[in-house]
Amino acid sequence: MNPRDYLERMKVCSDENLRGEFGISDNWPISFGGDFDGMRGLIERSDKFRFHMEQLFGGLDFYYVLGTVIATLTPEIRNYFYAGKENDSKRKLQDYIQRNHKVSLILNPYQGDSHHEGIRMPCSDERAMACAIADIGEILLANNIPFCFPRSAGENHEGDFSRIVFHPELEIKLD
Repeated sequence: MNPRDYLERMKVCSDENLRGEFGISDNWPISFGGDFDGMRGLIERSDKFRFHMEQLFGGLDFYYVLGTVIATLTPEIRNYFYAGKENDSKRKLQDYIQRNHKVSLILNPYQGDSHHEGIRMPCSDERAMACAIADIGEILLANNIPFCFPRSAGENHEGDFSRIVFHPELEIKLD
């Protein structure tokens, strides 16, 4: 699916339909072409995310400046990119991502606690995630960084790989 179409449609979708139509849920991955340090610099230079801490496994946590989302940048691609039961098409998607992308960003709703300075957006977890995804997407598009939103098909469209967002847009045969 075209990244700009996805982002625009996601922005106007009702909160109740973000999961089913756009796959918005916790542990939401984005995979990138490029290197870890380059992606770190890009995120740090944006005004949308603030560095929080290093993870033991080498990842980095960033707070979304509007609150309620934490983003973990990792120097690897893991085998959790497509939700639901595994099948040949999902394995092909995973293989493609692992061959072409080396860095991932995992987004999670984060409703604030003593570690987060109490920032909270006045909206649902899904809407907070959609705002963070839209901002990351715009950063990536503006910098022409290759990326994939592996779970962008949404639960209502599981198995419809034409709804997976790639930049640049790709026509990979998964069925």
